[in-house]
Amino acid sequence: MAYDMDISMERIHLGTTILKFKVPLKFVDEINKLYDDNLKNLEPWNNNLVGRIVEENRVDNILTDDIKSAFENMFKIYMMHNGGPGHDEKSYTMNPNKAWINEMRAHEYNPMHCHFGDTDMGLTSVLMLKRPSTYGNEHSNAFGKLNGHLHIISGNAEPFAKPVTALDLQVGDFCIFPFSLYHAVYPFNGTDEVRRTLSYNCDFEGFKGFFSSDNKMSRKAYKL
Repeated sequence: MAYDMDISMERIHLGTTILKFKVPLKFVDEINKLYDDNLKNLEPWNNNLVGRIVEENRVDNILTDDIKSAFENMFKIYMMHNGGPGHDEKSYTMNPNKAWINEMRAHEYNPMHCHFGDTDMGLTSVLMLKRPSTYGNEHSNAFGKLNGHLHIISGNAEPFAKPVTALDLQVGDFCIFPFSLYHAVYPFNGTDEVRRTLSYNCDFEGFKGFFSSDNKMSRKAYKL
């Protein structure tokens, strides 16, 4: 089935753009069910990732065609807002390929890293599937809470640029950003609940570079 999504998009500008979507819970629930039903047969993906996380499994082979199509369309929406003049769909080839789920538990973490694909240019993404009701205690919050947050660093030193952000993703939040952005997830504590996320890489061929568009991100309905 196609997904009718009334998507609220937030544009986070760190010199490079992050788009944050809100997807319906029905979409999240379907992915969670596919993962739980197929867990015993999934390919462990730890050796391909930097995460200090016990349970990391590749999942692109269990996602339905409709789910894959929804992800592909959200990657296209990113390009609509960031592709710039002359970069319509005919000017590049897009290939969403590797997807995996991280089942992060207390005291596990994802160190600072960026992503690589089969091409030089690409997008990666993070979808929050399950979130603990608490990330536990923090001994200092001088820079705001960080436990369990998605921490993204652009390295942009331009005046008035925001070089870093920490996102407290909620279930259904889906972030897309370029391979080159370094990011991490800090450990959490005080709970046995899991932080479950799906990451999806998308390679591009024939695309020359990213360009910023306008800052206005309106609420629009897309059939995904």
